Parts: sequence; structure tokens; C-alpha cells
Amino acid sequence: MSFQNFLTDNIGVQCLEPQLQPTAHLGEYPLSLNQQEVWCQCQFDPESILYNMGARIAISGPLQVETFRQAIQKTVDRHEILRTVFTGSDDIPVQATSHVIPRMTMQCPVRDLPMLSAEESEERACSRMKTLTKQSFDLCAGPLFRGELLRCGETKFYFIFAFHYLILDAFYCGQLMREIAFTYDRLRRGEPLPAMPDLQYGDYSVWLQERWNRGCLAQKATFWRDQLREPLPESRLPTERSVPIPRQLGSQVTLKLESELVRKLEEVATRYQTTTFRTIVATLALFFSRLTETNELMFDIDFSIRPKEMSHAIGSFTNSLSMRFEVQVEEGFNQLLRKVDSKLRLAAENREFPARRLFGKSRSARDPLRPLSSVRISPLGSLDLPVGELHLNGNIYLTSTVYDLWLGVMEREGTLEINFGYADELFAEDKIQRWAACVHELLRELTSGPETKISELTSWLI
Repeated sequence: MSFQNFLTDNIGVQCLEPQLQPTAHLGEYPLSLNQQEVWCQCQFDPESILYNMGARIAISGPLQVETFRQAIQKTVDRHEILRTVFTGSDDIPVQATSHVIPRMTMQCPVRDLPMLSAEESEERACSRMKTLTKQSFDLCAGPLFRGELLRCGETKFYFIFAFHYLILDAFYCGQLMREIAFTYDRLRRGEPLPAMPDLQYGDYSVWLQERWNRGCLAQKATFWRDQLREPLPESRLPTERSVPIPRQLGSQVTLKLESELVRKLEEVATRYQTTTFRTIVATLALFFSRLTETNELMFDIDFSIRPKEMSHAIGSFTNSLSMRFEVQVEEGFNQLLRKVDSKLRLAAENREFPARRLFGKSRSARDPLRPLSSVRISPLGSLDLPVGELHLNGNIYLTSTVYDLWLGVMEREGTLEINFGYADELFAEDKIQRWAACVHELLRELTSGPETKISELTSWLI
């Protein structure tokens, strides 16, 4: 049955929802719906690093190196997704199977860095992390996770690691690191380790596939059909030159908001019964509308689709969804914020649907790797964690992208950062810095008078 026929035949059909429960683990399970999209794109270039990600975690304190390496191995033993590889079918080359390796030994070599300043050590750690991330993974053989421990002194270390998006996404990378840290602390104290999770990623994948087969997701297609209707918004960013996809995401400009501005953002979000993240999205819609001189534009926005029953699970649970937004200059920002909030709420209700399968004609006339949007917005988690005698903190890094610009929004206890990730071939650093400064000034003006008409704003002029 074709995809379109599947949707037509199942819309309006009463669906009996299957239960999410542990299944008999036979070592193989189907790819989840978002994994299928990623795997198919990886077949265009098996050596591509497009879906590689990396992390740099600073560790302060008297780290017991061998115990830490054991903690990594114990965590890999607990989570099947970290021992999963992906093999194609000889009979059906576009179909893949997830295969769990019963035992996978994780190597975590230790490298000693020379005595350097704190800034130099961090720069060296970031450089090494990027080197790890730019090495391709063998999806069929694995492992799809690699790490190293860098020793800068008796009480200063960096744990750097790289992973493939098929097994883990940026949103839940912090949870993996927290589990490694708490496992380390239990091993150090001689305490028993937690039991294996009741539900593994394979259980989720089987459950999601069953829901798809029964037509339980078909009703969610209506919202995404409207988002992807023709004609699509053409709101390409003004880049320095045209560069083939994928691009090396080599640089980043970070906009750190002062605490008073964060407080005002939270007040605006509370007043209009929305969230700080959605207020940032509305502000970015306003900014990019002005930048591209169009009142309709499209972003790809990341949503978590992990079921609440799997709060202890890690894996690839992010669905990146294309959404269109309309900005009218005679409305107030508060009206735009309400529209953005309403649309993001509807998107959240329909976030499980694999909307990329609706691209159809939109994709047939373009590069198969090219997204419908030039901008991706991701809510990011961060790590700032005291564990016993140690303190860990760090961030996630992307090193390759199909987008012109990747924006990571990171919130944590009174602070907020917007990371502008970009390819050096596309943009000059001073241009991205100017854009970040414009967003900063725009946020200041909007939080001071959210009812102000968009046409009357002054601080957002490029």
C-alpha cells in the first residue's frame, strides 16, 4: 500500500491503541519512524558525517579513571540502543533492520594533555571532540558511540564523545551523561547498580510501528498537510555563496541573555500563558521575516516524542518538523506570540507523525538532502551536575548540517543562551554576530512593550 493510500484509507478509522510494553527481545526490531528517514538519507553517502554529533564534558574533582571507564561500560550494557547497529536487506535495499549486539566493549582511551591554561585546555578538548565527530561511523558494524578521556591535571578532566543520531539525539545526550555520572558514583561507593530498564528503545520502536500499521497516526496528518501545502514559503537567508549539502558546521556565535532580560522574557511568557521557548521562536520569526523581507517563512523545529512511560530510556526521540509562520506588520507582537503559541501547541499534539513522508513533490524537484526550511531551531538541554566529589558541565555540538543556520536554545535556572551554528563557507562571523546583536535588541524592545505594533518597532533594523 502506498503512503498516500495508507493515509486515505485510515483517516476516520477507529484505532485500537496498542500497549507500550516489553517485547520478547530477539536481537532485532524495526527502525522507528524517524530512524527510517535518517537511515535512508545515510544511504546517499555511507561515509557522511551529517548525522554525527559530539559532546564535551568538563569534569572537576578527583576522578577515578578506571571506575569512570567501568561506568561507561555499565551504561552501554544497560541500554540496548547503545549496542545497536543497522543492516540493510539484500532483497529490499531501502529497508533496514536494527540489530542489538549482545555484548559490545567500549574503548575509552585516556590522553594526557600538557599543562595549559584553562582556556587553552578547553580549546584543545573542543578540537579533539570535533576530530572524533568528523570520523564516520560504520552503521552495519558499530559501535555508533566513541569516547576519550582527556587528563589536564589531577583534578581536571574532559570526557569527549561522538555518537550517531540513529542511536541518540542532542536532547537526551545530557541524560546519558547523567546516568554515566551516577553509575560512576555508585561504583565508587560500592553501592548496587540500578536494574535494567523495563522498556528499551526497541520496545518503543515496535509499539510505534504497530500504531502506524493500525492507522493510529493517520489523523495527525491533517495538521501537517496544511503546514506543507503548496506553494511553500521561499525565505532563503542571504548567504555569502552557494555551498553543496551537507555543510561543515564549523563555527558558533553564542548570545547570552542577561538575567534581567531573562526575567522579563519569563514575565511575558507567563502573561500570555506560553513558554519562554515559544516566545523566542516568535521573536526569531519576526527577525527572519524582516531579514528575508517576507511575511511568511518556514522553520524546522525539534520536538521530543519520547513517551512518558520511558522516562529512563535514551535514544533517538526527536522529530524535526517543518512549520510555517506568518508575520503581519500591523499586528502587535503579543498577537504574533499568541499565533505562534497556538501553532506550536497543535504541532506538539501531532508531533509523532513522520511529516517528512508528506514532502512528495516538494522534495522531488530538489536535492534529497535539502530541507524545506533553511533554519532549524532546537531546544537544548545542558549539563551542570554535582555528583559526589565531582562537578560536570558541558554542551552538545553539531559538526555538519543540511541547514543554512542552526539555532540551539538553551535554558537553565535563570539563564538563557541562543547558539547560532553556521558553516564558515556560508557566512562571515561578523554577519552572524550582527544578527545575534539584532535579536538581542529586539528581545529587549519586545519585552518592554509586547503590545507594540510590529511596524513601529525600531531596534530590529538590520
